[in-house]
Amino acid sequence: MKLAYKGTFFPIKPNKFLKNYRKYSPESLIKAYEIVQSKLISVEKAARMFCIPAQTLRDQINGNVDPRNCRVGPETVLTSSQEEVLVSHVETMADLAYGYTNTKLKHLAGEMAYDLHAKSHNTNE
Repeated sequence: MKLAYKGTFFPIKPNKFLKNYRKYSPESLIKAYEIVQSKLISVEKAARMFCIPAQTLRDQINGNVDPRNCRVGPETVLTSSQEEVLVSHVETMADLAYGYTNTKLKHLAGEMAYDLHAKSHNTNE
């Protein structure tokens, strides 16, 4: 078994669970959802046809997860349109030869969220 190296001293094994995580596209999930909703085929058949885990498709059908807005992790602080404004600003600044570091970009996004009242101000800065 090949070992992946993190740094130079700590060998780690590749995670066999992440290797097969979400190998399906969001479009195939939506197509399978629509086919099952229209009662053309069963959940299991649609899951096999589109290579989606049956439980994932079942969660969509039962309303546990929104099929159009399915993502992993916590809710985002900024909306998609607010993120687009931030991206546009960063791209404009990059065109003017002013690049942001990751730290500065995180600070800029935090200030934007605070100004939009989407997040309370972090006092640990």
